[in-house]
Amino acid sequence: MPLAGAGRRTAFAVDESLAFLTSSFLPMLLGWSVAWLIGSVLALWLTTGRGFARAFWLMSGLWCAVNVAVVVWALLSPPESVEQFRELLLVNVGLGVGYLIVGGVMLTRRAPLLRGFGVAILVQGGALMLFDLVWWLVLGRN
Repeated sequence: MPLAGAGRRTAFAVDESLAFLTSSFLPMLLGWSVAWLIGSVLALWLTTGRGFARAFWLMSGLWCAVNVAVVVWALLSPPESVEQFRELLLVNVGLGVGYLIVGGVMLTRRAPLLRGFGVAILVQGGALMLFDLVWWLVLGRN
């Protein structure tokens, strides 16, 4: 009787063309996300009230928690090919443009909560968009 999940591809059994996923891409994203998540939790612990700073750290922490979940998902269910991964990166770059627009609009609002969220979205969304764009370009050269 086969083991549950036997035959499923995981990042630990990915072909050589996707080795960068576990050796470079995911560790970089995980490092960024965990560092910001820890910083966000500490900052939230030290920040009082419901103002700009608290909103910034809350949104940053939530954003990075999602990034960590994405890394785990990618380890358990990696893309089938470099081309498929590049397509995903390009979709993410497009979403990044949307994030920057939403963050910019939120930044124009009067409420400190919305402005804090807006800056966090600009920082996290902008960094992720740049990260994905650079990797899309790098992988296109190979």
